[in-house]
Amino acid sequence: MEKLNFKEFQTTSHQEWQEKIIADLKGKELNSLHRVTQDGIEIQPNYTAENAPSTRFSDFVTETVKTSHTQENWYINQEFNCRKPAIANQKMLEALDAGVDSVKISVPWDVDFDVLFKDILPEHIEVRFKNATYDLIKNYYFWCSDKDFPTENFHGTFEVFYHRMEDLDERIELANKVLEYFPNMSLINVSGDNFFNQGSSNVQQLAISMTLAHDILSELIENGIAPTDAAKLISFSFATGSDYFTEIAKYRAFKALWNIVLKEYGVENHPIRVHGVTSAWNQTVLDINNNMLRSSTQALSAVIGGCQSITVLPFDASVRWSNGFSERIARNTQLIIRDEAFAGKVVDVASGSFFIESLTSQIAEKTWELFLDLEEKGGFKTNMDNGTIPSMIAESRENQWNKAESGETTVLGVNKFPNPLEEKEALFAEKAKNKIKGKRLSDAINQL
Repeated sequence: MEKLNFKEFQTTSHQEWQEKIIADLKGKELNSLHRVTQDGIEIQPNYTAENAPSTRFSDFVTETVKTSHTQENWYINQEFNCRKPAIANQKMLEALDAGVDSVKISVPWDVDFDVLFKDILPEHIEVRFKNATYDLIKNYYFWCSDKDFPTENFHGTFEVFYHRMEDLDERIELANKVLEYFPNMSLINVSGDNFFNQGSSNVQQLAISMTLAHDILSELIENGIAPTDAAKLISFSFATGSDYFTEIAKYRAFKALWNIVLKEYGVENHPIRVHGVTSAWNQTVLDINNNMLRSSTQALSAVIGGCQSITVLPFDASVRWSNGFSERIARNTQLIIRDEAFAGKVVDVASGSFFIESLTSQIAEKTWELFLDLEEKGGFKTNMDNGTIPSMIAESRENQWNKAESGETTVLGVNKFPNPLEEKEALFAEKAKNKIKGKRLSDAINQL
């Protein structure tokens, strides 16, 4: 077979593509295809090599995403209510048999691990503890030791509320204990999804999270923990919104930026652990079946963006506590992406796309600018206490609500193509009965 010579193909300039688009629009303005994201990033109708950032930056981003991966595919996570450990154990076993390999649990410090983890080997899955405490981590280690489990092989995070531990010495002691006994687990998970689900923009989500993480990183290092070890103790989770390509670029940009921060402390090629969660902010109460479709694109964005683990929220989480059906759909969303679409087989498949490389570069620039601004103003705690960060998020939230209410932002099934047969009052009554809380994009228009 004769080798293909790509030099035979004529290169088309950006201007030539523009002229072709204008001709195809048949009188419509080219500007009708432009849009601007909430963060002020202009999305153009076409991209060529002229729009791509420098090869050096693109190569750095791609290398960062590759070295941040810990396995071929990603962990498929599901969250469990563990108020009754025996019931939680049965649900976890069913989910693990159905394809889940990561569990997120919230348990009291004195939980009976023999009951909770009956017939489950933690070394073979990722375990994410929600808001763990010093006593819980200690008891977990003692239980693992009694079972002769190799805790050095465990993966996951304890998601400790680090700054709620008022005693600095206790914080540092716990950090050292986790490094010694659970070297592949993070102690702190910086939950950027909390900011996004309150209405922050993508750039705000990343920059605020970086500021918080830098506060923690610098404290650990200043108190005797080696920079590489300090970096291992911190992981991140981000909410994934509905702007498909922007979400892919967001994850790529973040990994590149956090790598730059770590390099300042002498940490090179560190596996940055990022967990993606489909956004509660974008879920609707009305026409909730559409949430399945939203979750599908959001999960795929997180996969292509390079997340090591992903949670898909049940499609009806905006109205009720999840059930077996909605949990199964959430699991299978990821399983189809992994086992039928094979999306995890290529690392950084978005690399080389002029559009996504340009988006990545612009998001990185704006995030870095906001990060430096917050740092100069005193870091995370100072900017939280003086209201800078809450005000920033509130302004973003109001802006998004206004655009949704006016119809500038489409919320399918709510402000565009609503279901005329839907019993709105019943859905809102069910939501109230189940005490489902949290702000959502559609709140401003849900009851129109």
